[in-house]
Amino acid sequence: MKFALFLAILFSALIITFSLQNSQLVQVQFLHWYFEGALVFVLLLTFAVGLLAMFLAALPGVFRRRSEVKSLQKELEKSNRHIEQQQAEITKQHQEKEKLLTENKGHLPVE
Repeated sequence: MKFALFLAILFSALIITFSLQNSQLVQVQFLHWYFEGALVFVLLLTFAVGLLAMFLAALPGVFRRRSEVKSLQKELEKSNRHIEQQQAEITKQHQEKEKLLTENKGHLPVE
């Protein structure tokens, strides 16, 4: 916990230093859009747009994996039900075998 707090304070100090060293005004022009502001805000805005683009690019994979996980969970449940049925059948066969063996104990041929 103390280490995480230390890292947070260190990161905040680096951000403040970065902001103070990059406070000059810059002009950004894109198509018919024009913006003038501090370099630090332009850089942070660019960073935020990049993060958003990465997040949006990752969404299809996230949804695909969720769908695959749900499908695999259904398959696992089906397999577990099949195993339970097979175990019940084996138990039933063992009980029938034991019953037949006890019924036929007196009828076994003597050698």
